[in-house]
Amino acid sequence: MDNNKNGSNTDDILKIIEEYRKKSEEAPVNKEPAKPAPAKQEAKTEKKTAPKPEKKAQPKAEKKAQPKAETAKKEPETENTAQEEAKEPSALNNHFSDKADLSKFKDEKSKHFVANKEKKKREKFNFGDFLTKLGNMSFLPKAVIYLAFVLVAAVYCSYFAVTGINDMFALVNVDKEANITVTESTTIDDVTKALKEQGVIKYPWLFKLYCEVYGDGTDVELMTGDYTIPDSLNFSNILYRLTTVRVERTAVWVTIPEGYTVDQIIDLLVSKGIGTKENYVEAINNYPYKHEFVQLLDEMGYSENRVYRLEGYLFPDTYEFYTDTAEYLVINRFLNNFNSRFWRFYDEEYKADVEAMGMTFDDIVTLASLVQMEARHIIDYEPISYVFHNRLNHSNTYPYLESDATVQYFLDARKEDLTQEDLDTDNPYNTYLYPGLTPGAICCPGLDALEAAIYPARPVDANGKEINAYYFVSDVTGKTYYAQTNAGHNANKLKAEEVNKYYDEQE
Repeated sequence: MDNNKNGSNTDDILKIIEEYRKKSEEAPVNKEPAKPAPAKQEAKTEKKTAPKPEKKAQPKAEKKAQPKAETAKKEPETENTAQEEAKEPSALNNHFSDKADLSKFKDEKSKHFVANKEKKKREKFNFGDFLTKLGNMSFLPKAVIYLAFVLVAAVYCSYFAVTGINDMFALVNVDKEANITVTESTTIDDVTKALKEQGVIKYPWLFKLYCEVYGDGTDVELMTGDYTIPDSLNFSNILYRLTTVRVERTAVWVTIPEGYTVDQIIDLLVSKGIGTKENYVEAINNYPYKHEFVQLLDEMGYSENRVYRLEGYLFPDTYEFYTDTAEYLVINRFLNNFNSRFWRFYDEEYKADVEAMGMTFDDIVTLASLVQMEARHIIDYEPISYVFHNRLNHSNTYPYLESDATVQYFLDARKEDLTQEDLDTDNPYNTYLYPGLTPGAICCPGLDALEAAIYPARPVDANGKEINAYYFVSDVTGKTYYAQTNAGHNANKLKAEEVNKYYDEQE
C-alpha cells in the first residue's frame, strides 16, 4: 500500500478523534441533571451494607458482620470512582482515549514514513555505486561480469543484425504479401505502415532509412496504382516497384559474325531497331569506358589515320538487346565479352609471347583482323598468320603485307575481285602502298584468329613438307596455296584462276 495513502488515512483518524474529544469535553455541561444517578447507586449500597438485628448467637453474628464491614469500608472508594466516571466521558476505545498523546503518535507516524522512504531509496539501483563496487572487485569477478556483458551485447547485436539484414534483403520469407493502393496523397510513411501491418517488413524505421539513403527520402515519387508486394522482394525491389512506370520493352537477338567491321555491326544493330549510327560512332570513339584494355589504348594513343578507336574489340557473338538500350551500353556489352573471352587471360597466357615478338596487344588484334579476313577456313588461320609474321620479321625484303583485305576495308563496297585501280588507291590502310600493319584493325576477329595471330604455324605443301612461306593466294572454294618465292606464288595464282574459271563456267 502506498505510504502517502497510509499517512492520509491516519490524519483523518486523528482528526475524527480530536473532534470527538472536543464534543466529549462539552458533554458534562449540557447533561448536568444526569448526576443523581450515582446517588441512587450509593443509597442502594448503603441499604446493602446496613447492619442486621442481632441474633442470639452473638459470636456468629459478629463473625458474619466482619466482611460487610470491609465492604462498607470500601464504599467511599467506589463512590469516588463513580463520580470520576461521571465527570469524564468514556474513551472511544481501549486503545485511543481522550487523553492520548496525539503529537507523539504523529511523530511516530512521521518517523515510519521517513524510514520507509529511506528504505526505498536504499533499495533503488545506483549505477555509480555499482561501478564503485565493481572497481573494488578482484580480477576474476570483474572478468566474469565483463564476459557476461559482452555475450549479452553480442547476442542482442547478432539478433538485430540477422533480422535486419533478412528484412532488407528478404533472405527468408513466410509467403506474405501486402496489397497497397497508392494515390496522389499517399506518402512513403503510409506505404511503410501498410508494409509493416501486413507483415512484409519487420523494421519500418529501417525501410524508411533505406528510402532516405537510396531514394531521396520524402522526395520518393510514388506511382499511383494498385500493388501487390510479396515478402520475397528486398527493399530495393519494393522501392523500384512503387516508383517505376512499367513499360513494355522489346527484346531482339543479334548475331555478330566473326570478321564483321564496326560499320557492318552498326548497320546490323540499327536495322534491328537498336540505336542510331551517329550515337554508335560517338560511343565507340569517345565514351570513357572503364575496361583496362580501353584505358591502355588511350594511354598508348592512336594513329590519326585510325578509323575507329575500338575496331577489333567488339567481340563477335550472339547477344540479346532491348531496342531502347542506350548505344554506349550496347558497345559496353561487346567490350565485356572481349574482356571475359580474351583479355582476362592476356597477362598470364599471352602477354609474354606477344612482347617476345616485339608487339603490343593492339598489334595482335590488328594482325588477327587481317588473318580473320584472309582465311576462308579455320585450318588456314595459323599458316596465314605465319606469312604475315614472316614478312613483318623481314621487312627489309618484304616491306609490304600486300593484303587484299586491307584494301577492301576502305572501299565503299566490298568487291569480289579488286582492280589495279583499287590496289593503287592511296590510303593508310592499303598494305600495297604502306608498310607494316594498318593503323588499326580492319574487322572484329574471333578468339581463334586472335590465338593464331599469337601462335603462327608454318604451312605445308601437298607432300606434307613445311614451307617457309612469304606468299599465299586462295581460290573461290577457299583453298589456300602457299609459296616461299614470287615464282611459286605466280604458279599458285594460275592454279587458283583455273579453279575459279571452272566454277564460273558451272554457273
